[in-house]
Amino acid sequence: MTANDSQPAASRAALTMAMMDFGDTPADAMALRDALEARGADFIHAPPSAEVDPDAPWLDADVLLVTARLLDARVSALIETVSAKASPFVIVLSETGDFFDRIRALELGADDFLRRDSDPREILARANSLIRRGAQRRSGGADAVNDDGSWVLNDVSRILRSPTGTVCELSKGDVRLIGALAEEDIDILTAQKDPAQVNSLRVSISRLRRRFRKVSAEDLPIRNIWGLGYSFDAPLRRISARA
Repeated sequence: MTANDSQPAASRAALTMAMMDFGDTPADAMALRDALEARGADFIHAPPSAEVDPDAPWLDADVLLVTARLLDARVSALIETVSAKASPFVIVLSETGDFFDRIRALELGADDFLRRDSDPREILARANSLIRRGAQRRSGGADAVNDDGSWVLNDVSRILRSPTGTVCELSKGDVRLIGALAEEDIDILTAQKDPAQVNSLRVSISRLRRRFRKVSAEDLPIRNIWGLGYSFDAPLRRISARA
């Protein structure tokens, strides 16, 4: 037994992963997943598909591993779609390690690119590095507290900061939703709206609440006004600056 093997799993990795396997050897992908789980990673089931359900549980993972032989249209579409969201981070694991696939994946928004036969310890190290850098970028390098007691929404870096200094990275859709909820003269949800639109909004708000709870013990101040809709029930200050 080596020194690394004697470490508790929690000290080696404390993150949640999802894996979509588009490769030709599913047994190898399963073996990799088993190796990562043995080193402490938790996995959320993610069936391979270029279509992304906005309420899919795997979107709450810290890191999405995309295994593929080549970056075909399905894989490219998935990378581009997921990378446009606030989370998870995307690591592409290529069966071939093709140079042009690497460039393409990074251009589409993937956060990292490795060969699939990379050592599981390196994959975990890369994943944890992404999470650390993301936390540093979101916090702006400081544990700031909003002195005026307001929430701050940064439209450019897509960050929401609570009055206590907790920060949460948002998708473009989240930014639009919070901005709309904070507008007093906009009726966000009424009983007369199409049921499909009502359900879509509820799903979006539920997902936004879950995302914030992942980084904080606080709750988002989104209030359900019975029979009328939702509102952001706290002072909100909007800024446009890079974090």
